[in-house]
Amino acid sequence: MKKVGFALVLALGACASAMSATVDMPVDADVTASQFNSVASQYMERPTFVSVQKYPSGEVVMTIKRDDYGGKDRYGRDAATNVWFDVAGAKVILESIAKYREWNEQAKRERDIFVKEIAKTQTVKGGAVEAGFASGNADRHFLTLSFCAFGTCLSEDALFFTEEEVDDLEALLNDFVGGKVQPENVSSKYN
Repeated sequence: MKKVGFALVLALGACASAMSATVDMPVDADVTASQFNSVASQYMERPTFVSVQKYPSGEVVMTIKRDDYGGKDRYGRDAATNVWFDVAGAKVILESIAKYREWNEQAKRERDIFVKEIAKTQTVKGGAVEAGFASGNADRHFLTLSFCAFGTCLSEDALFFTEEEVDDLEALLNDFVGGKVQPENVSSKYN
């Protein structure tokens, strides 16, 4: 499955490279995503980075990148998982956060454990981002964001957000939707 997923990401990457961002700026954000650590046998926070890009079409896209366990990819880059979305996609994820909170309270109360898709949004670079609900156990449930291409979502490589991490994600997405997070080339101020 990972080989198929990698091929899908490569194909989309080739398509996306034809549509290069005119501005790509990092965002100072307190967002952290988790990943399962098989040695510790628990979900653990990983370094997470946020950036915004502006494309020649005027489209503004946010990317969330989590550095993953596992060393390097075949190009020698650090292993990482990315999801990206425009403002419309961010709105869908915000709606998914509300549903996650509702399900989280019910699942903790009823001690249920399950995995379920909440919503899916198309991305500007092709593919989609799936927001989901995943139980770690009866007391701990995650909001997940997975990249999807050609009808296949890479759920095993999802970004996992704890209840606390969801609060930071929601604040960031509200700022993005509200226009407070914009791709500005601030380097031009430094001559």
